[in-house]
Amino acid sequence: GATRVTIKLAKKGGAGPQGSGEGSYPVLSICVESSSRFGKKVEIVQDVAVRVKKAADIEQLTEPLCPAPEVIISLPDLQQLRTVVERLKTVAPFVTIRANNQGLLKFRAEADEANVETEWRNLKRPQSGADDIVAEIEDPSHLFKVTVEAKSLLKFLATYQVASSAIACLCSDHCAIFYVYIGQSKDRVEGGVLTFFVPAVKLDGDDDV
Repeated sequence: GATRVTIKLAKKGGAGPQGSGEGSYPVLSICVESSSRFGKKVEIVQDVAVRVKKAADIEQLTEPLCPAPEVIISLPDLQQLRTVVERLKTVAPFVTIRANNQGLLKFRAEADEANVETEWRNLKRPQSGADDIVAEIEDPSHLFKVTVEAKSLLKFLATYQVASSAIACLCSDHCAIFYVYIGQSKDRVEGGVLTFFVPAVKLDGDDDV
């Protein structure tokens, strides 16, 4: 994982020093510092074009309204998960996520030619505050599902380079919410949290779990 992540607002593409000046545009510059298996320093810089908004505009932005999730579960390694979703995307453009509150997680893609599913067991359930946000479920082994676009999942999974851990919340047939923790240590969270809301899609014959 990353040992240090620096995020700053900068200007690029201009005629002036370091891309400033006439013709420049704002970017969110993300610098990830890490080391390879052989101890060599690795630095990855990604510039993401952004649109700077006024404070008054930011106040108008609100998170999507979502029901209480039925499932909250810690995700496996995001790079591994990304590889799985990339393979599932070759089967179908949609991925169905199934999970329960006993640590079972399934990713499935269905097509006329084949159905492909990957399963993880014994995943941890976050304890801190989890019971306060999860809907009351009588049977913790019951599987809940959300079907989403594979390309939307891959956008979230692109954070594997900076993520220390991630949590998924499933709002059955409504959306999946992913929380990506950046720069987390054993003692405290030194970085922050990225939140991704991925809406569900409705497919024919998608009524049964």
